[in-house]
Amino acid sequence: MKRGPILLLLLFFLSISTVWSEERVLISTGHTQSINDFALNESRSTLFSAGDDGTLRVWDTDTTQLLYNLQISHLPIVKIAVHPKSSYVALVETDKINTYHLSVWNYATGKKVFSHKIQETPLFLRFSPKGSYLIYSRTDWKSLTFLDADTGSLVSVIEDGFGIVSDVFLSQSERTLLTYNSSGTIRYWNMEEGTQKTSPISTIGDLTHVQFSNNGMYMLGMKENTLYLVNLVNGRIEARESFQRLYDYSLNRTSNLVTLYITENSRPRFISFRVEENSFLFPVQKSNMAPDDITPPLQLVDSTLYFCKDDGSILSQSVYSSKETLFSKSVLENVTDIGFSDTSIFITGQDSIVALTSDVFNLKSQQYNLGSEYSFLTDRYDNPFKGDSGITALTGNRFFLYPKSGSPNKLFLFNNNRFENLDTEITSSIQAAETYKDDVLLLEQSGTLRIVDPIADKELFNYSSFGLQSATESHNGNIIVARNKNELINTTLLSVNPLTSETVPIPDRNLLTFGLGYDRTTRSLYTLGFERRKGSIRTVLKEHQGRNYGRVSTLLSYPGEDNNATLAIDKATSRVFTSLGYGDVHMFTWDGFTTLEKVEHIPRNLYIHAGMLYSLNSDSSISVWDIQHGKLLMTIYLFENLSWAITFSDGSYYATEGAEQWINRIQE
Repeated sequence: MKRGPILLLLLFFLSISTVWSEERVLISTGHTQSINDFALNESRSTLFSAGDDGTLRVWDTDTTQLLYNLQISHLPIVKIAVHPKSSYVALVETDKINTYHLSVWNYATGKKVFSHKIQETPLFLRFSPKGSYLIYSRTDWKSLTFLDADTGSLVSVIEDGFGIVSDVFLSQSERTLLTYNSSGTIRYWNMEEGTQKTSPISTIGDLTHVQFSNNGMYMLGMKENTLYLVNLVNGRIEARESFQRLYDYSLNRTSNLVTLYITENSRPRFISFRVEENSFLFPVQKSNMAPDDITPPLQLVDSTLYFCKDDGSILSQSVYSSKETLFSKSVLENVTDIGFSDTSIFITGQDSIVALTSDVFNLKSQQYNLGSEYSFLTDRYDNPFKGDSGITALTGNRFFLYPKSGSPNKLFLFNNNRFENLDTEITSSIQAAETYKDDVLLLEQSGTLRIVDPIADKELFNYSSFGLQSATESHNGNIIVARNKNELINTTLLSVNPLTSETVPIPDRNLLTFGLGYDRTTRSLYTLGFERRKGSIRTVLKEHQGRNYGRVSTLLSYPGEDNNATLAIDKATSRVFTSLGYGDVHMFTWDGFTTLEKVEHIPRNLYIHAGMLYSLNSDSSISVWDIQHGKLLMTIYLFENLSWAITFSDGSYYATEGAEQWINRIQE
């Protein structure tokens, strides 16, 4: 057995804070995936951002402080619109295939106001100037839809269809509506009567990214790498600017400043113009260099341009400068797994493993009290894999470390405060792992199932089959494996005897089963998998009982695919927990399902330890609930500098010194 690198032990100083009732605590971290849309509320100096991580974030542009963070959905948010007067924001979320939802939220309270299922991503989405209506359009002859902004009820404004509407402008009184059709037609409407005020005005068609001036005298739009300035009174093109490549632009409607993201001489650049007297584009200065790895959207705030990168970070740059500044990014460490000893939680990051030790992580060892003060010990160890890794707790405060990605062939045992490199080799990264008696059951990505004794450093059992997804131990020592269904075996479940290698099919109708859990007390098998019902795919949680697990009950069904859902079983109570459905954690007991207290994260990998349920969330935060009552107890955050913070449900928090910079105490 080879010795691994020596471990680094650190003791961090803690900041222990109580939050007054008029304050709330928010972790100031940015998006974890690409951003799809910006919106601005100029009167409040707030910038809104939303993206593929399904979150809406509200920023103070004066202080760069994060003010609100709402986990709206697991689906990407592709469009947002901000109410001009209230704390309402409208959003469109979609899987970009067949699911589209329009919803309005009160971002100050985090409550949904209303929602509608729609057929496609709207061409535009905006509130009217007084906030009376929410307006959007679709690719249909009767294109415009008006909703009451408070109730979501359909409002009849214009009865007849007149073609696809690319965008609209409303007067401040909300009495006059201007529509621009992709066919190249401008129309003025009397909102109170729903009739046209003038004859249609012809102009250039097929403009995209249309933006209007505050006074409604002109609009800007893009077409074939050219920016057009159009007079809305007569439809005349007043000015145009063409470029090698035009990606996006943003208009400051107060100052009439417009900044474009272009390619010039094969280099990415920002260039700015000012609209003078609604008739021509006056260059502000020569173009400035732009980063070559940014993506739309853009948002101009005064003379500062906000833009983003694929990783969800936001940068800012003055239109008069070529110097960029980081505005926000995700500051959380990429956590890939967690493991437990008696009063410690081991958090595996990319380069390091951080262990937090405190009585707060053992609900069974003390009476949990939010008002109590706890001591914490922090240890930090080098991660020998330097990448995605999993950790499994063994007896005697030992841990088993394995690779979850890449092509390493090593396994490590954590023993006596150091990692020992095992001689037992694997052929690919590990897809699933759990304890098997005093040993470890490993399922490789290649489809090889192994039982390894990490103390003796030897392999005890080896079984290979194509398409294996998961494995777990049953009450009699047999291994139940989940797999893809194929023509040879018309089931996704098998029982394998590790002594004889005898394999017995378990009846099941799933197309694929990817998650397993076994309750020894009730001898019940629980599975997560895909099943086809009435022509559509559903992700289902099932309970299998009886002889050869032939009595099957569907406990929970989710429309669509959720192959990252997990389940966990509390051995003490036989309660089953699942993250199926991308939103809540559900608990199944003998009398049915209940839902645990909701969190502003998407729960994914579930773990049970010492009377608590832990969820490693999609954004790498860790939520912790009391199993008995389903109440949220705390949320753990590990930051990129390996400092950490724990926020409690009563608003108090613990944090190491390096974490204070990312904790916002916001006055209400």
